[in-house]
Amino acid sequence: MIFWSESAVGTCRIEEDHPYACGSIMKIREIVDLLDVISLSGDPETEFTGLSSDSRKIEAGDVFFAIEGSRTSGDRYIAEAIERGAVAVVTEGTYETGSIPVVRVADIRNGMGCVAHRYHGYPSRSMICIGVTGTNGKTTTSYLIDAVLRRRHAKTAVMGTLGMVCGEGRRDFGLTTPESTIIASEMAALRRDGCEALTMEVSSHGLVLGRVAGVEFDLAVFTNLSRDHLDFHGDMESYLEAKLSLFRSLGFGRKRATGIVNVDDAHGRFFTDVTSVETMTYSIDREEADVRAVDFRLSPRGSEVTVRSPLGEMDVHLNLPGRFNISNALAAVAAGVALGMGGEEIGAGLESVSNVRGRMEVVEGRGIRVVIDYAHTPDALENLLTTLREVYRSPLITVVGCGGERDAEKRPMMGEIAARLSDRVVITSDNPRGEDPEAILDGIERGVRGVRSDFDRLTDRRAAIEHAIGRAKRGDVVVIAGKGHEDYQIVGDRRYHFDDREVARELLGCVGDEERRCEEPV
Repeated sequence: MIFWSESAVGTCRIEEDHPYACGSIMKIREIVDLLDVISLSGDPETEFTGLSSDSRKIEAGDVFFAIEGSRTSGDRYIAEAIERGAVAVVTEGTYETGSIPVVRVADIRNGMGCVAHRYHGYPSRSMICIGVTGTNGKTTTSYLIDAVLRRRHAKTAVMGTLGMVCGEGRRDFGLTTPESTIIASEMAALRRDGCEALTMEVSSHGLVLGRVAGVEFDLAVFTNLSRDHLDFHGDMESYLEAKLSLFRSLGFGRKRATGIVNVDDAHGRFFTDVTSVETMTYSIDREEADVRAVDFRLSPRGSEVTVRSPLGEMDVHLNLPGRFNISNALAAVAAGVALGMGGEEIGAGLESVSNVRGRMEVVEGRGIRVVIDYAHTPDALENLLTTLREVYRSPLITVVGCGGERDAEKRPMMGEIAARLSDRVVITSDNPRGEDPEAILDGIERGVRGVRSDFDRLTDRRAAIEHAIGRAKRGDVVVIAGKGHEDYQIVGDRRYHFDDREVARELLGCVGDEERRCEEPV
């Protein structure tokens, strides 16, 4: 039996009774049954043994999906794909090979995801699959949910900004949400290895570009929405619509899904209204939420939180500092409740998380505390600096930059926030890419000058970090914002090794373990 399932960006035809086995050999006519086909040329009985949208990675026997990139059309690479052994092509164009089947479709990205998950036997059906979307907090929330799941399931995985992490292994895909062919194949591999649960960060780019098409989610989590990626989406309305598409897709397929929604965020009501499945809400401030922090105390090392949920009240020691991390933890509590887990399991899972790479990561030495964080949006930077003021009550020196070839309008906002909430500000480069670094700093400087005239400007990021740490006195907090876990800097079209954490540890004289072992603790 075949039915239509609404995916995150469209519709996907799914075979209800297909067995959970990777189809090592399929025929082109089986793709035709799964896609909204405009035309087909060539033999539909042609067999294939793999899928790829990257002509450089085509292997003999693959179908090539000629997707359109941000700068080029996939049709440009069809000849290369055929030369490497592609046995068929799927495209939105009118390309004619004359020798192998060409399937012309109306929506190649959504279709590619549907085909990929069918080819790999719908792996999301045989494991718990949770999607986390929002502007900020996706990574930390994903790791907190994973920690909760690990109290019940022997093998779990996280896929997102930090790559794929399963046990001690980690793989980097270079994207928060990789292409659908990668997601499907990785999920199939996880299933073969006995993985029982996967928590995924689902980016707005990934939703618009159909990268999670074909995934059947048990839960979707909305963390918050604020300005980001407007260079891609154009306006906040389109950005919101991208996020909402994940919740619209819930409940289509075999699974009875649940939506988890942060109702402290003003956009939360859109997510509860748009989905057809049951929702569970969480909040720090709103009494009516299903999961709520009824009391909490903040400290530099974490928070003591009393959580009220359908399971009753429980006290949790959270090792991650800041009010926003309490919100992230509430999302994990709601996820655990929705999956039928007990309060002790949920609490133990939350308490097991001591840090998340590049998220308020602390390096200490010479009496100075350095905090490295991925905050690269105005809202994230404001939350970070406000939290640090609350928990440390020490002078703050902030190093801040903005990426090139991205939303230029947020640069003055970032500068204004850093200037308003810091005692000293150093503006510098982030990933300038192909844009003039000085022009990027000019935008940040406009925001800084609206608040103060005393600031430092050093285009070289290492020099800026060295300057900030050099100016710090014992007891000060130096904040390095914007790159977090990233271990590279993109200048022009080249990627250079650069890690804020390594630079900070070197300048502070840290030794051994990268977490907090330095020559002299604060």
